[in-house]
Amino acid sequence: MRAIAIALSLLVACGTKPTAQHRDAGAGSSAIAQPEVITPETCVDQKACLEVGETASEDEKVAAAIVAFERACNFGAGSGCYRAATQEGIDAARGTKLMMKACELKWPEGCAETGVAYYTAEGVVKDLEKARVFALQACELGSATGCRNAGVIYRDGVGVAKDPMLTRKYARLACDLGDVDEAGACDDAGVLYATIKDGDNKGEARKYLDRACKLDPLHCVNLGIMLANGQLGGKELETARDVYKLACDADSPEGCTYYADMFAKGLGGNKDVEVARKLFAKACERGNQVACKMTKTLH
Repeated sequence: MRAIAIALSLLVACGTKPTAQHRDAGAGSSAIAQPEVITPETCVDQKACLEVGETASEDEKVAAAIVAFERACNFGAGSGCYRAATQEGIDAARGTKLMMKACELKWPEGCAETGVAYYTAEGVVKDLEKARVFALQACELGSATGCRNAGVIYRDGVGVAKDPMLTRKYARLACDLGDVDEAGACDDAGVLYATIKDGDNKGEARKYLDRACKLDPLHCVNLGIMLANGQLGGKELETARDVYKLACDADSPEGCTYYADMFAKGLGGNKDVEVARKLFAKACERGNQVACKMTKTLH
């Protein structure tokens, strides 16, 4: 499944099984008697249909899984609508309709995916305002993806005026709600806490930039830059150098470029032009044009 991708790729949970966080109201309650052999066509309540659907999905019986999940959806299980929509081969229009119903039933990722559908015009006519509204609704329901998509909408001005304060708000919510998939949101939140002048937010900036780096080393670069420049307090060149190494080891071209520069100038540790040259070359191979120029001019 996809998410809005504007400068940063936003990840939406694909095919997630229902969890304790997102239980459907009444999923386990029904007075209707079950047939002795329960099939996708004969299940008669949310719980039974979800269980049959999961079994069919695990057995790669996609058509049967869709039938069972759609029946669960019709019995009022938002997770059933969502699971049906995420089955392989389901057409865009049908999938988006199911996501809309999941959202109506307060399933957070249903709202998030409906917003994505309106942004990408998948199964519906493109509508940036509806993309924003559904992202916000998803965020209110506790979807980290929805919060992050809302943040990106306000960061990049997708159908609205750019708003750094709202970007920070939703990036922070996404980071607080999410896991490794939201490292980019943590990174955005940290940068904005450091750069928006609305008080001394160095502690918050450090907190979110640290979290971004720990979740995914590819998001360590901004932390390194701010440590090196003293934007989080005093300059911490040795720590910045270590952070750049983490990013470079994760194959970040920018991380390798900054790490190379530390060796070239002897910042935060020893000066070693040969090491710097090798690191610039590595970054150049991965597409960083600044590094490519440095490999030619470094002496």
